[in-house]
Amino acid sequence: MVTAIRLYRADLIKQFLTQDELWERIAEYGQTVDMFVPVIDDSIHWVGLFDDKRLFGIIFLHPHNSTTMIAHINIQKKDRYKLSRAGGIVGLEYIIENTDYDKVQTETPVIYPNVMKFVESMGFRKEGISRKSINKNTQLVDQVMYGATRQEIIEFLSKDK
Repeated sequence: MVTAIRLYRADLIKQFLTQDELWERIAEYGQTVDMFVPVIDDSIHWVGLFDDKRLFGIIFLHPHNSTTMIAHINIQKKDRYKLSRAGGIVGLEYIIENTDYDKVQTETPVIYPNVMKFVESMGFRKEGISRKSINKNTQLVDQVMYGATRQEIIEFLSKDK
């Protein structure tokens, strides 16, 4: 059974997100593992995705402003095909049950079309392009901006059951 549980251990978060294959996807060019320090704060939610008791993903949620929360989901490559959808669902349920934000946004680099497809499959709508906004392998690349309101997430979750 897939569950979402808030994490408070910076060492566990860092160990998971700095695995080679995850770090290559999330780090900007030139960012080293030593530079990454997960901040543990009441306003930030590090949400572990577990398959039974095995951690397979982490969602990073942080405020953009008083209305909007920014979300980043990271799932191990070996689990993406099998557990991404279930992890996304429990992540959205976590957001509805544990935060009071009216909107969730995320940005996805255009070099990851599979991630864009996943985000859209979770009920998020494309809202725009942030041009040349992330440095990947010495190249500035665009990011697609996605968003979903609290009501849209609730409706999506009710249809998914």
